[in-house]
Amino acid sequence: MSEPTSYYRARYYDPSLGRFTREDPLRFGAGDPNFYNYVDQNPVNYIDPSGRKRYHGNWCGPDWTGGKEEQFDPKHFKDYRKPIDALDEVCMHHDICYFNCRSTLPCDKGGRRKCMRNCDNLLTAEAPRNSLDAQKVLLAITYHWYPDAGTNESCGCKDKGK
Repeated sequence: MSEPTSYYRARYYDPSLGRFTREDPLRFGAGDPNFYNYVDQNPVNYIDPSGRKRYHGNWCGPDWTGGKEEQFDPKHFKDYRKPIDALDEVCMHHDICYFNCRSTLPCDKGGRRKCMRNCDNLLTAEAPRNSLDAQKVLLAITYHWYPDAGTNESCGCKDKGK
């Protein structure tokens, strides 16, 4: 008996085929010439909840926190999934570090960016080096030399452009 086809918001995944049933809507923009590929053919270590983004575990990915598509929020900590491995745990620490930068430097965009870059450096230093998954996450982080510190609009600062 075959497993049922699953819908991932953007397209269907057929486990009997081991791929999506339709092309990636991002096509070449997804960075993979195989438009039907599902998480680099590695569903043990990656997931794709939207059908458009590949995440390692429950914590490694932009705005992918504890199995939710959001930035880390300590109010939701009890609802987050646990890390699946050592790399995922380091990514969890990275997300918490970014949150601390946002909350301790709400009106200082430059300071927030510097703090977030320190978080990136810690992730790079702490991440296990023994897997291709770790190398891909590290490459993604080091590619963003200047993390997006966001705006000051939601922090209540008088000078929004600082």
